[in-house]
Amino acid sequence: MSEPWARIARFGGGEIVSDVECPYCGQEQEVCQDDGHGCEDGKVYEEQCGFCEKYFALTPSISFDFYSKKADCMNGGVHDWRVNQHIYDGYKQYRRCNNCDESEWFNANQEHIA
Repeated sequence: MSEPWARIARFGGGEIVSDVECPYCGQEQEVCQDDGHGCEDGKVYEEQCGFCEKYFALTPSISFDFYSKKADCMNGGVHDWRVNQHIYDGYKQYRRCNNCDESEWFNANQEHIA
């Protein structure tokens, strides 16, 4: 438990998100956000630990991460199509570009269908 912010723990093949660690007892807490509690960036909320039952201040911090990659198709190059094998109706199939996320329907001759 090295960081005070959110952690992800493996549980039965899925993922359980632990929102915060209690500053008193160190137990990981899940913050119920069903009613909007704990969702406003920078606002201080009162939270009670479900283990030691002490109250502590909870301040959410919301951030966005951006990632970049080359997309030659955005610069006049060809698309790097990925065919979705699950979307097929016998005549046409669906594909999406791995770089720019453009998508289209195409036929057996690899021709675009509007």
